Amino acid sequence: MHSPYTEGILKFIHEKISISDLFKKVRKYVLEITNETQSPWEVNSLIHKFSFNIKFDRKINTNNNNDNYRFKSLDNETILDKKLNKTWKILNINKIYLFDKIKEQIELLTRKIYRLPTKEELSSLVAFQRKYDWGKIDSNFFPKNDKTCRYWTSSDTSILFGFTKWQVNFCKSILEKHLINDAAAVILISK
Repeated sequence: MHSPYTEGILKFIHEKISISDLFKKVRKYVLEITNETQSPWEVNSLIHKFSFNIKFDRKINTNNNNDNYRFKSLDNETILDKKLNKTWKILNINKIYLFDKIKEQIELLTRKIYRLPTKEELSSLVAFQRKYDWGKIDSNFFPKNDKTCRYWTSSDTSILFGFTKWQVNFCKSILEKHLINDAAAVILISK
């Protein structure tokens, strides 16, 4: 047998709600079943949205109208980024590309609507505060590429100008310099 508070936690923890909403539901539940003799309270210092059930179905995020959340799924391949006021395009999630080949394909596949992001744009996706299912990128919106954690940017490095580009490694949360004949994955951004 559990306490009323533990019963409430166990009853609602599997719902796809934020921790703040979870505690509100638990508080209401405990007040009801104890005839208002117990009133749970919490103290926290959270600075970002948090949920115990972080593997939301992407279709749920499609209808996410929370204006405080940075991303919103528009479809299975397109994500609105409210911070940058751009859209991200997921391109063949389990493929990796040589830099020269992807430049050609981007124009053919996206009709010049999308481009490779700069190192600053792609680095803005790194979530330093927490680790998701794979690396430090919001896996609710950006699914894992099973072949690599490294993603191309359009930014040249100062070494071997034109032959090296910056890549963002989402598993390590770092920028890396790579030759253009190395392979990496691709997330595109709107122009």
